[in-house]
Amino acid sequence: MRSNNVILIILALVIVGAVGYFVLTREPATNEIVDTTTDEIANWSTYRNEELEFEFRYPATWQVRLLPPQQGEILKPGQFRISIEEYSPSENLPGAFVMLSGDPTAVSSIEELTTPGTDCLRQADGWIECPFGRSRFDAPTTINGQPAVAGIFQGEGGETRGTYILDLNNKRLLSFGQFTVYQTQGKLIVDEIAKTLISF
Repeated sequence: MRSNNVILIILALVIVGAVGYFVLTREPATNEIVDTTTDEIANWSTYRNEELEFEFRYPATWQVRLLPPQQGEILKPGQFRISIEEYSPSENLPGAFVMLSGDPTAVSSIEELTTPGTDCLRQADGWIECPFGRSRFDAPTTINGQPAVAGIFQGEGGETRGTYILDLNNKRLLSFGQFTVYQTQGKLIVDEIAKTLISF
């Protein structure tokens, strides 16, 4: 079951590491278009990336940028980090932001993602306690036909709300995450953004 511990560590650290890098850098938005469909997110824009084979929607006043590798980091083929951020240049701290990470994976089910390994223990209240922190997952679901699960991770870096999508077509894990300290008017928006993701 050690591989399950590795998966849980990846879920936690991928987003935390990418968010740390994001806080240090900002660049203009790229590769975005305005979508004018009429639904509950009619005023949102659409980010579409043909090379990475997916699209998602996000608030029209936010920005999206593909992050370069961190210093000394070598990304695997198909691995990427994207920042979806509320632009607030007048603030010392960034506004609300969501991180999207893509990582190749051999995992084929949500159960593999959420099953604790030998170093972790599932508590009666649903939390999975591990040496590196603790997590709790919602009931598995699907997002546009792909298996998915949302949850919370609590560690030394704070609390992160995340949605994890198994993109079985491209054999990768797509992880959306938002530190709960960065919110828009007290509301986390990570789940709403994740629900709009379509891979192709």
